[in-house]
Amino acid sequence: MTREAMKKQWESIPVVSKEMNMELTLSSGQAFRWVQLEEEEEKVWAGTVGEKLFILRHHDDELQYRVATPTSDPSEDRQTLVDYFRLDVDLPSLYQQWSRDDNFRKKASCCQGIRLLQQPPLEALLAFICSSNNHISRISAMVLRLCERYGRFLGRIGDRDFHSFPTITSLVGVVKEAVLRDLGFGYRARSVQQ
Repeated sequence: MTREAMKKQWESIPVVSKEMNMELTLSSGQAFRWVQLEEEEEKVWAGTVGEKLFILRHHDDELQYRVATPTSDPSEDRQTLVDYFRLDVDLPSLYQQWSRDDNFRKKASCCQGIRLLQQPPLEALLAFICSSNNHISRISAMVLRLCERYGRFLGRIGDRDFHSFPTITSLVGVVKEAVLRDLGFGYRARSVQQ
């Protein structure tokens, strides 16, 4: 990505901090392909949703974003993020409802603003298979290698390449257990291949 593209204007979606903690949401073990980067002395998150590469930050009660892949419909980009982060869900009212449970109420303050992501089902399923007897950094590495091998290249930010998550049609009949084992999937390779 060129420096000019990196400086592109941020778009924004209003969302107050108590309803969106990007750090906790993206690093909580729900999603494994978001990376935190330094951009002009500021921390941002880069990752993909579908076929789009996004750069995100939460600033002044706004989810700010830039799309680093060519796009034809800015309103579609916005809706992609609203759907992915499920921003139409009223998180404070859910916390209030769930706080009737003593255990939840005791723990709620440490997880304020974690949103349940709406990920594509195939990505969620294969990441779940990779999670068996594993930790987040290893799951992330396995999912990244799967995307690099079978996904479509979407762009480069700094020294990182980003790929889409492969589609079921790009995997069927192509993925071999031996290749997945070489990519570090271990015994999970058979389940992913199947």
